[in-house]
Amino acid sequence: LRASQSIQTIGGFIEPQIPAKYYLNLKTNQIIFKEGIAFKAIVAQEDQSNINWEISDETKKVGDFLCQKATTSFKGNHYIAWFSTTISLPFGPWKLHGLPGLILECYDTTNFFLAKATKVDFNIKCEDFPNKIEKAALNNPVTMKKYLELRSNENEDIFNFYQSISPRDTYLKVETNYTGFNREPF
Repeated sequence: LRASQSIQTIGGFIEPQIPAKYYLNLKTNQIIFKEGIAFKAIVAQEDQSNINWEISDETKKVGDFLCQKATTSFKGNHYIAWFSTTISLPFGPWKLHGLPGLILECYDTTNFFLAKATKVDFNIKCEDFPNKIEKAALNNPVTMKKYLELRSNENEDIFNFYQSISPRDTYLKVETNYTGFNREPF
């Protein structure tokens, strides 16, 4: 979905998704991230612990890059990552990082998510990044405790919003199926 699109359901529309963004500060070992919770952009800060990767000798090509396999357990889930030492940056998608090369493909063992690089561009200049990575928008992040509270109340907040804009005697029902879902949004 693009940010300007909505999902139509039988009962109405779900507001546009707020794109999630994650910024890792290697000096402070903190992640500042922005995610949508109940139609609002929430910025939070988290101390990032080191991820204990097991690097194997197995390799495969991802696009034009030879990548090496690494596995880890992180935040209650098991991940497989393919990283390239040709690009010696310790970054990856979401909160995954810390390998001796850029993670170009990553997935969990339950097949809940897959992140795969589709393009690598070495010709981007730092000044091309808008507003210095939205630095101003990332001021005053909430604590992880507050973030988790907001996340746990999200369904109730969405229900209350739709109830408030619905005609009288409208029946609303919110159903979620998080079977096997024990991770933060990706």
